[in-house]
Amino acid sequence: MKLSAATIYDKERLLRFSIYSSLKRRALWVMLILCTILVTAIYFYFGCPSFFDTIGLCFFLVLVIDGVILFTHFVLPSITIKQSPSLNARLTYDFGVNSIKLVVESQNASGQNEIFYTAIKQVMESKEDIYLFLSNQQAYVVDKSGFTEGSADELVAFLKEKGVPYKK
Repeated sequence: MKLSAATIYDKERLLRFSIYSSLKRRALWVMLILCTILVTAIYFYFGCPSFFDTIGLCFFLVLVIDGVILFTHFVLPSITIKQSPSLNARLTYDFGVNSIKLVVESQNASGQNEIFYTAIKQVMESKEDIYLFLSNQQAYVVDKSGFTEGSADELVAFLKEKGVPYKK
């Protein structure tokens, strides 16, 4: 069985990946929500004291931290993607027996790479893409509609056979 796919890293795809990888950190978001609820409840319990006392400063600090985290995870990526060297790159994947042959073509550079299946830490799937995570923040994105040979379902089954951890 031959599996091949091509993916163009356009702005929407890169943003989707950025949001997807941010949202997969559930512990961060649960902690953020719990801290915000707790500090807000304490603030209102004490009758909305001045921002210049300890409770008011803690409330203000939590709101600032919330804003910074939300900004860095959801607003900043949309700004920085415009300068990304990956923007509009075309990646062609040929899935072999032991590794993936990857051809990258972009305005800035082009080249080839080989990725062994043992280097893939986890495979995750969204509606449009398959993410091949090499670390918590780095992944190759395979467009489900970009298969020239085989299909997305066949790729997922193949990677599971190879023992790559999968999460839908």
